[in-house]
Amino acid sequence: MGACQADHKAALLQADAQLKALRGQLTEALAGNHRRLQAAIQAHEATVARLSVVQQPLERHRLELRQAISQRRQWDSRHQPPLAIRAASAPIDLEPM
Repeated sequence: MGACQADHKAALLQADAQLKALRGQLTEALAGNHRRLQAAIQAHEATVARLSVVQQPLERHRLELRQAISQRRQWDSRHQPPLAIRAASAPIDLEPM
């Protein structure tokens, strides 16, 4: 029985050592994942901060563009020749059919 108990105790010690090694590997893996996640979050936050800086001029340019389009449409509607003149000045197709 003594040899059997010694073998059993050795197997338990070996299993315990393997378990500790696996726990260490898991801890290292979790720490690595945590560092990578933190870096990704910081990069995302920096991108969001830059987005707000870029978004303000973009919105201003969009507003200016909408105003320019509106002004152009108003100018076009005020300076459009009457329908009779447009019909008379329409291109004539001189090609035979």
